[in-house]
Amino acid sequence: MSVIVVVFSFFISQITSTDVMLQLESSDATGDQMPDQVNLTFNTETKSLTKLNLRRSQYFNLDIPVYTLDTDSEGIMQRHKVETGHRKDIGFYQDIKNKAVFEIQKSPDTLASKKFKFNMKGEFLMNTSKYVFDSQRKTPKKPWRKPTFETFSDSRKSTPARSATFDPSVYTLELVTTPKFDSFDARVPPPEARKFVKLNSRIRRDKKLNSSGQNSRRPASHSRPRREAVKDYYIDVVALADYKLYSRFLTLANNNMTTAMQDILEHFAFTFNAADMLYQGIQHPEYTIHIHLSKVFVFKTLEASSFIGANASYGYVDSEKALLGLEEFSKGSGHAIVSMYDHVMLFTGYTLYNTKTGGIKAKAKGSTYKGTLCQTDGRSCSVIEDSMGYSIFTIESVAHELAHSLSANHDGEVYPCNITKGFIMDDSDYDRSESGLNPWRFSNCSIDSITSFLEEKLNTSRGYTCLVSSIEAFADIPDVSDKLLGQVVKPDQQCQQLYGNESYYCRTIDLANPGEFCRLMSCRDTFIDGCNQHSALIGTSCGDGKICINGECVSDPYAPQVYDNCLFGDTPGPDCTSLSQGFCYDYSNYRTCCDSCIKISISVK
Repeated sequence: MSVIVVVFSFFISQITSTDVMLQLESSDATGDQMPDQVNLTFNTETKSLTKLNLRRSQYFNLDIPVYTLDTDSEGIMQRHKVETGHRKDIGFYQDIKNKAVFEIQKSPDTLASKKFKFNMKGEFLMNTSKYVFDSQRKTPKKPWRKPTFETFSDSRKSTPARSATFDPSVYTLELVTTPKFDSFDARVPPPEARKFVKLNSRIRRDKKLNSSGQNSRRPASHSRPRREAVKDYYIDVVALADYKLYSRFLTLANNNMTTAMQDILEHFAFTFNAADMLYQGIQHPEYTIHIHLSKVFVFKTLEASSFIGANASYGYVDSEKALLGLEEFSKGSGHAIVSMYDHVMLFTGYTLYNTKTGGIKAKAKGSTYKGTLCQTDGRSCSVIEDSMGYSIFTIESVAHELAHSLSANHDGEVYPCNITKGFIMDDSDYDRSESGLNPWRFSNCSIDSITSFLEEKLNTSRGYTCLVSSIEAFADIPDVSDKLLGQVVKPDQQCQQLYGNESYYCRTIDLANPGEFCRLMSCRDTFIDGCNQHSALIGTSCGDGKICINGECVSDPYAPQVYDNCLFGDTPGPDCTSLSQGFCYDYSNYRTCCDSCIKISISVK
């Protein structure tokens, strides 16, 4: 373990000059790995202003999968994997106490000369005000003293093991204000249309029992590995960038698509790292909430994101129409492409507005459905106006809208919280300058509401799988460039993604029309004695030479040949291999173990 101390200078708003000291601790100070700890001390010539104890986030890096979306000549949505490369020279850091988030990158000369020089971007709280720091923003002014680059051993000897001159520069901190939110950004959706059917199979899987002999209410997930800490709750977010936003990044990258994609990924990683920091700041004795960015999709053409672009006028979009468009995309043409998620966030380059009573239009930072997190009907989504860069507005909007999806109201709407205190869920026009740390904290009212929502969700198998299990970044989207997703993720697996690995496709549920399977695929809910119906993924087999396309069972020349009376084989769980011949004469039993029944050549009418 070694400690590296770097001293250099910059100016702070309304303060003459300030030194900043970067203390870096790493188990391999000379390797290509980023340090696990970075300490920054901001001080003037006469006093220390603040000290940041930054820790590298293990859940945010540049290995997050990125895809572009466009449409083919027939208007069918296409997804393409973007190779961004494995980056070890960038780390994302948090200091929850000081509400600090930083992106730190080793500069090129660091890798070449082995000298530890870093480029840093970040924001932090100091004296109840928020500041943005960018090491690239420097002036030719000379610092008030000559900075040095010093390396100390673990013993913290006074004599440095190595010393070299650091490039003297003066840097500028930018003071930023917190955003104000619109009163109408949270939409109350209609109740979730959960289609329930009772099992009629004579063979049922035994419910998993815990050590006390009681029914286990915590099903493990098949494709979403469960974390060991049961009190850590994970919200997996899929980020979408519309064409308007992509165009801005592309322009800044001089039309270099590779650079634009890397910049978008860095931007989202930083934004969600900051949102994660705010949620970890909820000091609740029973749980910690983690925000996890699972994948990123970028709309490469205007046609691909027409669900929002079609509603745009002179660079403005009605936030309610944008949210409705995103909902339709999430449950329609984008359902199979986006795949697994707990919440979908669309970041738009358009300016959002709300139409209030009397037709008055007001600017909006975002919009979402209240209390819909973890729903699979397309409503677990939100739209965020993205001003690009390392903007507190985007970060606070993400935290604010996500809290609405966790059922939090605006302070003062329902609960007796003072709306003048300026917490994250405050939407008032009161001056926040005297609110201290509150603009970066949730009020007790918000925390109570979020806690009640979590308790309710955890009492359902879908909610438990959603919150306790975390989606692996690379496990949920296989490379299926030549296949439809439903041909890779079979119905049993689709159900397990929703309800955990104790779930399966309910083969014994009767449908009025076999073609309805694409819209009414039944999945076993391990918390109830029955099945819930969901739409099957695009490409799922629904008959011999037929697949599901946009909720319809259609013939397709590339669809696989399957046996109509046994599309998906035996039901997982029951021992279908040791059946008596008479067992299969019962049609309900046959549907449960159809593959085994076929193998013993029993003819069933």
